[in-house]
Amino acid sequence: SAEGKATDPTKAATPQAPTVTANQTDATLKVTPPTGVDEMRITYIPSGSETSKEIVIKKTATGWSGPSGNGITIGANGEVTFDHTVAKDGSEVKAKVKNGNSDYSAEGKATDPTKAATPQAP
Repeated sequence: SAEGKATDPTKAATPQAPTVTANQTDATLKVTPPTGVDEMRITYIPSGSETSKEIVIKKTATGWSGPSGNGITIGANGEVTFDHTVAKDGSEVKAKVKNGNSDYSAEGKATDPTKAATPQAP
């Protein structure tokens, strides 16, 4: 019988961790993937919940896609912004990325900023 052959696939290099940045001024949180990745996983505790949730953002031929709306926006470069309603105030938001068959990166982390209460009118 003929000899079966296969080439061992090359594993892609593990990418750098994404950048997770909290903005105290407007109580938003941004997650920015490094260049050269095609998937980002963001874990957070939704407002009003105690249970963490994970969303997956994937790079496609036309840009980045994933769950958006309800305070979550996805930019052309894969940057994900949470407005103050998305994650529980003071909770940790974590993100990790990969490229193709690479291992996941280390996690980028930040604490979701607390939105100050609107002051009462005088």
